[in-house]
Amino acid sequence: MRPIATQRNELRYPLDALLGTRAQIRVLRLLAESDRPMSASEIHEHTGVSLPGTLKVLDRLARTGFLETLGSGRARLYGFDRTDVLSESLDRLFIAERDWQQSMVDRLRSLFSSLKDPVDAAWLVLDDYSLGDPLRISVMTDSKRLASSKQEIQGLLAGLEQDLLVTTELTGVAHAELPSVEHDSILLLAGYSPFERSAASSRTTSHSDLDARSLGWAERLAHLIERDPTVVTRALRYVKRTMEKSPGPGRTDLKEWRRILETYSQRQLLNFLVDTGERATRLRQSAPFVAVLSPEEKSLIRGKAKSDDA
Repeated sequence: MRPIATQRNELRYPLDALLGTRAQIRVLRLLAESDRPMSASEIHEHTGVSLPGTLKVLDRLARTGFLETLGSGRARLYGFDRTDVLSESLDRLFIAERDWQQSMVDRLRSLFSSLKDPVDAAWLVLDDYSLGDPLRISVMTDSKRLASSKQEIQGLLAGLEQDLLVTTELTGVAHAELPSVEHDSILLLAGYSPFERSAASSRTTSHSDLDARSLGWAERLAHLIERDPTVVTRALRYVKRTMEKSPGPGRTDLKEWRRILETYSQRQLLNFLVDTGERATRLRQSAPFVAVLSPEEKSLIRGKAKSDDA
């Protein structure tokens, strides 16, 4: 893309300066969602922007006056200035962005829960998605039911496409044809995640094996929360928003998670995440954290897992 030939007055169009690059938007989004100032190295880790790029973005944004800075040198922290009218509007914009994404996911999950013939699993493929691309949805079921299931789902997706102004691409997968996909590159819509089990043993994997994997994920999540407590804040917001949009029965686990996130100290929560008791093991299956982790944070957890296995 060629650079813009004419520059506009940033007094009249300050968003040109604030949202000028994807790196700036990532940094602003992170700081708007955080309830505490963050260092440049933390921002670099959570946004995926290179450290030199992060420093350049922070310097540019700090000069606009929409970021507040604390300290100096390597100890300098950066926070989102919420006292400015434009900053408040940006904050609401990022909230609207999250709500838009969540409403789309809620509609898809509701669609799959209404199927006359439920599928074993359904997921949204997140890899290499650009805004405007079709939503790539995969469903897995018995090969004998695959054709009829796809036909029913495609009929329901037609209404969703009209309502949300999106297009969809539906792929049917038989159990024996499960593709090789990173677990973090999908968003589960129905059933269980088939990528937590091998295609050959998806029906025979023991509960103890699944519990062990869930515990390993929770241990790595606990390390992430120690470094960035805003993960807890984001998870609580997600739980509250989900409960508001899905009133009625079937919310027992969400109610428990809401009470835990609202009342437990950080140390209590970290201990609970890795507890091997019946209650903690059960609630790990419905933990709200995965839904609020950024791709960069999921990559950090994956990287920690690989280093642990090395």
